[in-house]
Amino acid sequence: MRKFILSITLLLFVGVFMSDVFAAKLTQKDIDSYGTKIFTGDKEKVFNVVKNVLISQDFEIELENFEKGLIKTKRKVIGQSGYSTGMGSAQYRLNYRQYYAYITEIPDGKIKVVLSPKIYIGDADVTDLNIWVLKGAGGEYKLWENLFNNIEERL
Repeated sequence: MRKFILSITLLLFVGVFMSDVFAAKLTQKDIDSYGTKIFTGDKEKVFNVVKNVLISQDFEIELENFEKGLIKTKRKVIGQSGYSTGMGSAQYRLNYRQYYAYITEIPDGKIKVVLSPKIYIGDADVTDLNIWVLKGAGGEYKLWENLFNNIEERL
């Protein structure tokens, strides 16, 4: 009985831990808390620095519109996923990340930058699914931190 209770407790702990780390959903609160940063300076300079930082991370720019404060990257390959299609065969699809950067002027001469990521598996947009790794060295929070640090250094 003791082993059974220990096993159940361990399974619950692992399940909670795994769902927190590997199967999270990216929320607007995450984007507001971690994917948004306020900078001081000229909108044009901030806009260009954001664009150059994205390019330095191997993202190609698909669309940029200074008047609207929008930079959209092309999809960048970040890995691949596979699944079984039957006995002894599998199919693989490339996984992609894309950013929408919104740069807007706010009061007091500040510039608000929002980096909104999207994830695709093949052509399917899976951004709204529980596929996000948010925490840890390769998690979304750290990716945002690195991008914003890079922007700050260049300003």
